[in-house]
Amino acid sequence: MDGLAELTGVRMLWFADYYDGPLDGLAVFEGREYWFIAVADDRGVPVDQERRCYVLHAISDEQAQAEWADHRDFVVVVGGPGCVNTPACARGPGDADAAAAWHRDHPWDTRPDHASATAIGWFRG
Repeated sequence: MDGLAELTGVRMLWFADYYDGPLDGLAVFEGREYWFIAVADDRGVPVDQERRCYVLHAISDEQAQAEWADHRDFVVVVGGPGCVNTPACARGPGDADAAAAWHRDHPWDTRPDHASATAIGWFRG
């Protein structure tokens, strides 16, 4: 987080990964969508303790649209969770077989690496 400004007014829309709280996902700041990623704070506190720190990364409109498409598909097929925006995404009933199929067709290691995108600042969750 060295050299990055602390941002206020960041609103998380939804998360893609979660462990005791959101780890990454889409947020809006000053009317634009960004990818957020949880990081250890400047005291070295791990992401799973206290209030998390997140870094916002600039992604293109096309990348944001692709992430929205994957997110909506996930929520409809698997049934959520993930939405923290208002209004929340429509949730399907989901079932174990559908969830397994979705995860098979969307392997985690093929997701885009938004951490390599330009960081614009950080915020606390």
